[in-house]
Amino acid sequence: MEKYCCFLHPKSDYAEKSLQDVCSDCGKPYGFPLNADTAPKEIGTYKVLYPIDRGYYGATYVVEKETAIRTQKLVLKVVPKA
Repeated sequence: MEKYCCFLHPKSDYAEKSLQDVCSDCGKPYGFPLNADTAPKEIGTYKVLYPIDRGYYGATYVVEKETAIRTQKLVLKVVPKA
């Protein structure tokens, strides 16, 4: 089992949790940023292609960004400000 916190309500709780466990504040599962129906389609100027994984605070995605010269595929890690 891994250690996760809620993406929307991060806390310094280092108890072991799974991505299916739910946040006591919002009731969403810890893995909701990775689910196809709830993952973001865009983050800023990046188009999200697919999610990779969750870490303790953040989520990582394979994204695409178009520039004047080419289209770049990148890995973007997103962490909540809180």
